[in-house]
Amino acid sequence: MTTSTIRTWDLPTRLFHWTLAGLFLGAFTLASVVDEHGPTFHVHMLLGLTLMAAIAFRLAWGLVGSRHARFSSFLYSPAELLRYLKEALARRDRPVAGHNPGSSWAIYAMLLLPVLLVTTGILSQPKNDLVGDIHGVLGKLMLAAVLAHLAGLAFHTWRHRENIAISMVTGERRGDPADAIGSSRPVAALVFLVLVGGWATMVVRSHDRVAKVVKLPGIGLSIPVAERPPEVGGHD
Repeated sequence: MTTSTIRTWDLPTRLFHWTLAGLFLGAFTLASVVDEHGPTFHVHMLLGLTLMAAIAFRLAWGLVGSRHARFSSFLYSPAELLRYLKEALARRDRPVAGHNPGSSWAIYAMLLLPVLLVTTGILSQPKNDLVGDIHGVLGKLMLAAVLAHLAGLAFHTWRHRENIAISMVTGERRGDPADAIGSSRPVAALVFLVLVGGWATMVVRSHDRVAKVVKLPGIGLSIPVAERPPEVGGHD
């Protein structure tokens, strides 16, 4: 097969990738190092609420985006995943233009887990120990999915001598010219930036620092964005 440098990832997919990475890293770090009753803990939930707009766009883009961004291009069964892992360990795997079975399952996990994280984060306010514990477990599962994804990238780089991580910056990688996409979809990328940036701005502006709630724009639902401190002198 003749290979060359081809355009593989459109710009909206790349922007979502780094937005997801940044927002999750920020939210997870805050949850790990900031006291839940502290004055900056609300930023953790604001980041989570912002992430939902990015996830919503990616779900839509998975239906109408360019060929390698569409879910239909990386729907692999558990059996196909196991076969891929066996072939990779035996060094018989072959690179594909888009997501391989390993990365596809990581992507699906990293789309589903943030939705569950934000949902349980909301439901745990005011303090609900059971849902809060589930939220914590989901956060660790998300971190595990990210680490597994990074391990897969490292393995691919070593196995095929191709630094595919950089392709999420440039949008290009080695492949069959027949697998190239025609456009980086700059207009859709602009829509992504406007959607996520606009939603983030509205979320921050609707944050009532005194009441410690956010009234979701366009919905009107008020969501607490910080744990309530334990009552002083209260009764058990």
